[in-house]
Amino acid sequence: MRPATAAADPTAGIELRRAIAALPTRKRACVILRYLVGLSEAETADVLGISVGTVKSQTHKGLRQLREGLGETTAADRSASGAEGTVT
Repeated sequence: MRPATAAADPTAGIELRRAIAALPTRKRACVILRYLVGLSEAETADVLGISVGTVKSQTHKGLRQLREGLGETTAADRSASGAEGTVT
């Protein structure tokens, strides 16, 4: 879901909030701090008391989980999950 779409469609915003709330705690914290609060990877790591590498991996996995939950997958996501070439 693109931010402009969520802003234009109140239902989409509700779906996005539900999808974020459904993320595991660490993934949710990383996604929120990085993309909603606007912290850098280093700042997010400091706030959460984890390494920058963990912030990167948890943010990546959290965003992928959000895309899947909202029905938005990319070729990179399909390739990473081994579903490349699968018709959905």
